[in-house]
Amino acid sequence: MELFLVRHAMPEVDPHRSPDSWRLSREGRIAARALRADLPRTPTAVSSPEIKAVETLALGIDRPADRIVTDDGFAEVLRPGEPFDDEVAARRRAWVEGRLDGRHDGWETPGEAATRMQSAIDRHRPERAALVVATHGMAMTAWLTACGHVADGAAAGEFWSQLRFPDVIRLGI
Repeated sequence: MELFLVRHAMPEVDPHRSPDSWRLSREGRIAARALRADLPRTPTAVSSPEIKAVETLALGIDRPADRIVTDDGFAEVLRPGEPFDDEVAARRRAWVEGRLDGRHDGWETPGEAATRMQSAIDRHRPERAALVVATHGMAMTAWLTACGHVADGAAAGEFWSQLRFPDVIRLGI
């Protein structure tokens, strides 16, 4: 099976709203439409329930957003209470690299995120068509690391930091 992991396009960031409610920015919408050149025309397609992921997938495969199937298994890493501050990138990179500490108390672990994502892939695995999944950088990196497609530790952090908004990772699995 061909698997296309799509990291969502750039949202309009609003620190006063939950990230799962952020919509794509104008630039993000343009970039998501450009994904059409990199994605199959008639895939099985599933998205994280977060609006920015649904919008990215809808624009990337030219399908109405209300026809996009969602699955919580593709949601971003659970990070209850994470502050929106200047330490966001460092805190998240440490998580991706497996350097969990007090900053990550109550967070889903990389192993838990990878297992959740694998279960969702298994639920939606098509018999013939490609599977296109709209997801998020941290969850995607945790799964790719757990499957051995990305080395763990600092290499996982480097991979995560190089992901674009949006980005497509194509795998044969």
